[in-house]
Amino acid sequence: MDPALDERNRLILRRTLSVISQFYAVWSGLLALMFLTLPSVGQGLYASRTYGAFMAAHAGLLAGAGWALWKPRPGAWVAVALAAAGSAFFTVVDLGRPNWQNAALDALYPAVAAAIFVKVLRKPRRRFLNS
Repeated sequence: MDPALDERNRLILRRTLSVISQFYAVWSGLLALMFLTLPSVGQGLYASRTYGAFMAAHAGLLAGAGWALWKPRPGAWVAVALAAAGSAFFTVVDLGRPNWQNAALDALYPAVAAAIFVKVLRKPRRRFLNS
C-alpha cells in the first residue's frame, strides 16, 4: 500500500474518533448540566450533584481527547485512554443501578476507541508481489 494513502487513512480514523469524542462530550456535558441543576436527590455516588460532577469531569476528558486527536498532539492517546476509562466507570455505575441501556451506550466509546487505536498503530503489511 502506498505510504501516503496509509497515512491519510490513519488521519481519517483519528479525526473520526475526534468527532465521536466531541459528540460524547456534548452529550455528557448536557447530562451533567441537567444533574447539577436538579435539586439534590439521592445519596452517595447516585446523588444528583455528585453524579453531575462526575459527568462534567467526564465531558472534559472527552472534549480533551477530541481536541488532542484532531491534529495529532503529544499525549492524544493518553487523553483517549482516560476518556475511555471514564466511560468504563460509568458503564459499571449504570450496571449497578441496573440501567443496561445507558451502560451499553457508555460501553461503546471504549470499544470504538480501542478498535481505532489498533487500526491506527498497526503497521501496514508489505506486498512484495505488487511492488
